[in-house]
Order: sequence, then C-alpha cells, then structure tokens
Amino acid sequence: MMSPVEQALVLLSMGVLMIGMGTTLDWAAFRNISQQPKKLVMGLSIQFGIMPLLAWFLAIQMSLSPEAALALILVGCTPGGTSSNMYTWFAKGDVPLSLTMTMFSNIMAVMLMPILVTFYGSNLPLGDLVIPWVQIMGSLFFVLLPVGFGILLKARGVRHLLRIQQGGAVLGMLAVLLMLSTWLPSLVDKIMNEYSPEYLAVILLGNCGFLVGYVLVRITGFPARIARTISLETGLQNTLLTFTIMTLSFSTAFVDQVGWVPLMYGACVMAMGIFWTLLFRRLAKNEIETGHGNVSTDAEPSLR
Repeated sequence: MMSPVEQALVLLSMGVLMIGMGTTLDWAAFRNISQQPKKLVMGLSIQFGIMPLLAWFLAIQMSLSPEAALALILVGCTPGGTSSNMYTWFAKGDVPLSLTMTMFSNIMAVMLMPILVTFYGSNLPLGDLVIPWVQIMGSLFFVLLPVGFGILLKARGVRHLLRIQQGGAVLGMLAVLLMLSTWLPSLVDKIMNEYSPEYLAVILLGNCGFLVGYVLVRITGFPARIARTISLETGLQNTLLTFTIMTLSFSTAFVDQVGWVPLMYGACVMAMGIFWTLLFRRLAKNEIETGHGNVSTDAEPSLR
C-alpha cells in the first residue's frame, strides 16, 4: 500500500528519530543505574518476558489470523520507544532509568527479538510464511546504527543537539501520520467489522502492558516511582521500529496485509499512555501530600 518513495521517507524518518534518541542518552546516568542494576533487570525482564507472552496469549485467545497474530507478536517483542522518556518525566517517574531502559532494550533487541518472534511465531499455522529471523536481526542492527551516531554526536559536544532531538521527534510523528493516512482510509470498515478482534487485541495489549508492568514491579517491592517508569516503558513500544523491521524483513504482501497493526498500536498507545501518565501523575501527587513519595525534583513540571 505504500509506494517506494513513501517507504524511503519512513526509513529516513526512522534514522533521524534514532539519531535524536542517541543524543538524549547520558552515560553518567547509565553508570549510576549500573550500580543498582536490579530495577533495570526488572524492567527489561518485563519488556522481553511479559509483553511477548501477552501478545501471544491475546492472539491465541482472540483467534486472530496467523498473519495478524505474528504482527501482534512483533509489536510485543519490540523494545521501548523514546516517547516513554517524555511520558515518564511528566508522570514523575525515574527519567534516567527510562532512558537506560530505552537504550538497553533497543540494543538487546538485536538478539532477543528474532529469538522471541521465532519462538512464539513457531506455534502459529503460518503455512508458507517463514519468519525471517536473520533478516530481522540484520534490520535491527541497521536501524540501531543511528543511535550510536547520536551518542557520538553528544559525546563530542556537537551543537544544536536539542534541534536534532526535536527534528527526530517531528519526523517520527510525521512518518506515523503518513503511514496511517496510507492505510486507514481503506481499512476503516474492516477494522470496525472483520478486523475488530485485531483492533481489540491492539488496545488490550497496550493497556495490559501498562497495568501488568506497574503491578509486577510494585508487588516485588520496588517504589511506586520505579513502577511508574517501568510501566510506561513497557507499554510504549517503538512501533515505528516494528514497522521498519517488517518493511525490511518481510514480503510486501505481508506488510500490505498486516502492516497496519503496529501503526494502530502506535496511534492507540499514545492516547492510552496519556491516560496512564495522568493517572500516575495523580498518584505521585498523593504520594507527596501523604509524605510517602519518592519523586524527583529535577526540572519537572509542578503538580499543581
């Protein structure tokens, strides 16, 4: 459904977005996190343990087509996106932890995502469709190279890093809007009728990610601030990365059939993320008022 020019624009947008993400990463914060790695390990375990399992479970329980199920599993196996950092800041979460999770999850995805997609996808009746795990790994490595370039730019003190970050965010949003405008007009009726299970599965996956991420972290004894951070990092998947991987690794027919799944997730989860962020922000305010909060005061907006 997308022309070669549109696909090229998406890939270009993805590259600039990843460069922008790289320029936000702070090695000093990573060193601090590494001194107390339990929360990072907890977050990554939920990211790559719970989300793929939730996606597979929803696909099976809702009897999705094999292609739609595989697309949903791809979303579940995708690492967190940069939007989680902004949401975490607004929700009074641990921003250094969010940034660290974003970086490590994207790096670890090069190995883990092909393994997880193959593991869960092997249980689907895919017929002649073969999961191209080698291509997935290569695609991830290719699209993550700009992150390293962004880190290098920041390390060398290149000027106008904020403009690069803002430009990446804008291009990423424009890429999503371009893809949605390409798919949605012809899919509205199908989404509301024959694709309604897939649409519902997308909504459930995002909300379950937020909820399960928060609850699991809290019941294992971590502070609410850490739970808010891991919850948002878990639910806000980098769906532009998902679509890029699909474009680079799978056939055009597969992308045309179910490429809308990660795009719909990306569109829906932004709205869902706002709801969860406002809820977490309210909880953070209650923590402050009751004297039980452990919230950061570093350049964060007032709760009032």
